[in-house]
Amino acid sequence: MRAGTGGLAGPLMPIHEEILRILTARRASYATPIPSEELATALNVAPSYVRQQVAVLRAMRVVGVRRGRGGGYYLRHPAADASAAREPERPRRSGSAGTARGPQRPGADSTAADRRPSVGAGRAGSLRGSC
Repeated sequence: MRAGTGGLAGPLMPIHEEILRILTARRASYATPIPSEELATALNVAPSYVRQQVAVLRAMRVVGVRRGRGGGYYLRHPAADASAAREPERPRRSGSAGTARGPQRPGADSTAADRRPSVGAGRAGSLRGSC
């Protein structure tokens, strides 16, 4: 990687700004991504160079990729800008009560381990006391 990109914290290079400008102008989305070949033609550079530079934008979480036939690059957020991408992402809370998943069932706060039967429970030939 070239000096000056600085990974997540460095300023954007002109090529990155041009890629973002093209994706914005063409209204690239997950449904209508722009292939690296089209970006390369618009920028008059090689597609492999576009892919290298988009990797920087992907690491910043500004640009997403849709793989496969009909795939390409798109803006992860329609009004994505580099300053928003540099802010650290907040960790998501999972499994907490009171989430948008709706009301909790009584006893739903117990763990899976609490609901599993103990080893040998309910078997006719239990191992307990066999020694």
